[in-house]
Amino acid sequence: MKKYLSVFAVMLSVMFTAAADEAKIQAYRENPDNIYCLSRGLGNLTTGFLEIPRCMIYDNDVMPVFGLFVGIPEGAGFTAVRALSGVYDLVSFGYSGDTLHSNSFPDLVFNAKWHPAATAKK
Repeated sequence: MKKYLSVFAVMLSVMFTAAADEAKIQAYRENPDNIYCLSRGLGNLTTGFLEIPRCMIYDNDVMPVFGLFVGIPEGAGFTAVRALSGVYDLVSFGYSGDTLHSNSFPDLVFNAKWHPAATAKK
């Protein structure tokens, strides 16, 4: 049991180093190194399931009530893509670079938009 807890603690510490500082993330996005890509892959594998509630919240803000039902399959699709990108990052030993991620599909689910941008009302 102690072995599993220590492995889980190491996984969490690696994952949170990837999402620790926005300035570092921006610098790594321009020129990602292997450690960042490996931790991004581990983070996407362990937290990718959070795309389902993220999409439900986002779509519910855009389309109240109906967005909850639309967000479930959309989130499941994003979860699958996050899992595949995490496997790709780990299998390539961090040499994946920035091939799968962009502004529309950020590195981690925590960097994605959880609410639409507020529009200025006149």
